[in-house]
Amino acid sequence: MKNEKKEYISGIYNYCDRWCEKCRFTANCRLFSTESKIDTYRIMNNGKLPEAEDIFDMEFNDIENNENEFDEEDFWDDEEDFDVEEDENEEKILKGLEGKKECPVEKLSVEYLNKAHSFVKALDEKFNFTEASAQRKDDPRFKKLLDAFDVINWYHMFIMVKIKRAIDGKSEIQIGMDEEDNEFQSYDMNGSAKIAAIAINRSQDALNDLLSLTEEFNFEIEELMVLLGKILNEVDREFPDYKKFTRPGFDTDH
Repeated sequence: MKNEKKEYISGIYNYCDRWCEKCRFTANCRLFSTESKIDTYRIMNNGKLPEAEDIFDMEFNDIENNENEFDEEDFWDDEEDFDVEEDENEEKILKGLEGKKECPVEKLSVEYLNKAHSFVKALDEKFNFTEASAQRKDDPRFKKLLDAFDVINWYHMFIMVKIKRAIDGKSEIQIGMDEEDNEFQSYDMNGSAKIAAIAINRSQDALNDLLSLTEEFNFEIEELMVLLGKILNEVDREFPDYKKFTRPGFDTDH
């Protein structure tokens, strides 16, 4: 049978939230395709990861089987974007910030990360989401609670990572580089700020849902909502052009 052609959207994964199971664009994402092939290889080879040249072959064969023209931007990525959940952890991030002067939005995002992390742990201990039975997950109230928990849990570190990336990009622009580098840094800065703002808005909505579901945590929830409001205000101030940024696929008809 002839291989099905895929329409990959160039660079779509660079400014997404890496929540693939919730994404409608997985069929258009080259990174998702590659990671899926890596996972399949690992399953078929008793947990062994493929060698670098095998991963390249996966990509090369995929390109050959597609009519779409190869675009090197499809492969642009870095360690922060490749897998936030697996490659970034709280200890590593906070250690990297030691000795560096932080701007207000960075300080606020670190404060949110720490408080949200404690909140997520307390909420899970109370409702035992990780061990929830299928029957409990079918209950509408519990499902709404679990959905809100998942959002807070997914984004509480992601927000700080993307804000830090945007701030680092802004710092490099201020140092002064050539025009091409400045253009790239400005593009990436605004893209990172935009996905951070999207994560903040989704987290605010989830916290608002939790207010009506968990009265005993209202103080913690309200504290987190205030923090997110402050962070978003600072993002608007630091990156005034981020709202104009067009994310490949998500904000376009591609």
